[in-house]
Amino acid sequence: MPPLLLAALIVFLEGLSLSALFPVIHVYCSALGGAAVWTGVLFALVAAPKIVFNPVWGRVSDRFGRRKVLMIISFGTMCASIGWAVAPGLLWLAIARTLGGVFGAQATLASAIAADVTRPERRAGGMAMLGIGFGLAFSIGPILGGIVGNLTPPDGAGPDWGPRMVGWMCAGFQFVSLMLSSFVLRETATGRDEAQTPPLRQLLHLIRARHVTPLLLVTLAMTIGLAQLIATFGLYTEERFGWATREVGLAYAAIGVLGAIVQGGVRRMVAMAGERGLTFVGLGLLMLGLASLAFPLTPAEFWA
Repeated sequence: MPPLLLAALIVFLEGLSLSALFPVIHVYCSALGGAAVWTGVLFALVAAPKIVFNPVWGRVSDRFGRRKVLMIISFGTMCASIGWAVAPGLLWLAIARTLGGVFGAQATLASAIAADVTRPERRAGGMAMLGIGFGLAFSIGPILGGIVGNLTPPDGAGPDWGPRMVGWMCAGFQFVSLMLSSFVLRETATGRDEAQTPPLRQLLHLIRARHVTPLLLVTLAMTIGLAQLIATFGLYTEERFGWATREVGLAYAAIGVLGAIVQGGVRRMVAMAGERGLTFVGLGLLMLGLASLAFPLTPAEFWA
């Protein structure tokens, strides 16, 4: 299997493992006795370690090879999913989520593989393939999580049975990723990146660039807004509409599909409105959409 296609498949599996938990995380927190705030905490515990560890794993792979590091992080994320599935309480669950954030760097390594095996003039196409894999996963993962989380539990099982089964499913995805990294992926690192500027220095250089800083701030603000929506969506729809995990999963998937459709038409829209104009339109529509959630809505109004 070509390394680029294999990298896209690994990204797809990581995306499935991440997004399949979205519809059930608030249910699991409640079943373990946690308040609603725990839902946001558990989302943050995955995201925060990535800020530090993703660049670290990238640098380690430059030195020791993509394949070895992918094997390590796939095993780590598999253990994190198993920790989710067997968690006896919220503290254990928090540790499992943090572990998932520390080792959840498959997308970073896949990007490095794409850079290794594509020429500069074709690199954008390679990265686009990874983006397709991740976007497809975020459309399918919530559906799978919603379906598995909504399965009828066996006699004697509690309300946490469904979310635990989703955790085992995610561990299975990461096991497949581990097998692909171990037995199918060939090494792609060439050692040419050893003299690269450290990631922190690169970030500081970007921040000092006047034309880049506003874009970074806009991206940060947009990401925070979207992260708040993702973290609270299950709680919101359960409270407002009485949706179960299956309906929440389908809604997450629909949002992912709509996002993919919009992304697919961006190139044509840029030609019509320009990058600056399209940025204003996109951010304005996002702002209106998020603000509308603060008002009483029916399910039909929500989708509108």
